[in-house]
Amino acid sequence: MRHWSISCCSWPCTAGRGPTDGPAPIGVFDSGLGGLTAVRQLRRVLPGEDIVYFGDTGRVPYGSRGRDIIVQYARQDIRFYCSRT
Repeated sequence: MRHWSISCCSWPCTAGRGPTDGPAPIGVFDSGLGGLTAVRQLRRVLPGEDIVYFGDTGRVPYGSRGRDIIVQYARQDIRFYCSRT
């Protein structure tokens, strides 16, 4: 299993948020259904948090894709999250 982090100076959806806007939800995305296991665990350890889950089954599997494509997908998923917060 590969894990990559995507570094950004500022997440697009938090750039304009102020201290009175409240907390943003935790976003989880996955290319299949495995992310649901992560969401269940997050809900167990962080029961008061809002969680947004995006299962990208339309582009499954991510595992055979190159880093550049996965970064592109991740950025698209971040934009999706931001449109929901």
